Amino acid sequence: MKNALITLNLVGVLGLGVLCVAQWRMDRRLHAELERLEAVRVEQVQQLAERDRTINGQVSDLASLRDHITRLTGELKEIEGKFQGTERELGQVTSEREQLREAVKKWSAAVDARDEQMRAANLQIQELANRLNDTVLKFNELATNYNASVGLLNERTAAYNELVNRFNEQAKK
Repeated sequence: MKNALITLNLVGVLGLGVLCVAQWRMDRRLHAELERLEAVRVEQVQQLAERDRTINGQVSDLASLRDHITRLTGELKEIEGKFQGTERELGQVTSEREQLREAVKKWSAAVDARDEQMRAANLQIQELANRLNDTVLKFNELATNYNASVGLLNERTAAYNELVNRFNEQAKK
């Protein structure tokens, strides 16, 4: 009986040893998995924080770009208004020039009687031609500025579209 009790005790101790080893292995695996999951969680928190910073930066860039585009649009409308005013003035000057040409033709038919008036008209025509040339120069300068503004607006629009595409790509991720 003593041998049976010793054997039973030995079996019990061995069973407890096996149980302890099995529980130790399971605890070790669980602890390793817990550490791995914690590392993943920390990495994901860092990634989320980085994405939040990126998104916030892009949102502020987008707001700045919108303000800039709004300002450029206002300037473009102002330039277009000036351009239209210059076109109207050019039309008036052209109309005046044509009227003066007709007057010169009529005056040339009566050269003898209107010699003095013709000299005055020639001076007036030269003055108008100078004004026309000045207006044309201003018109050309305005057209150059308009083209430069349009080019700048096209560049800004391309940059804006590129930023939106990058933002969309980031948002898809």
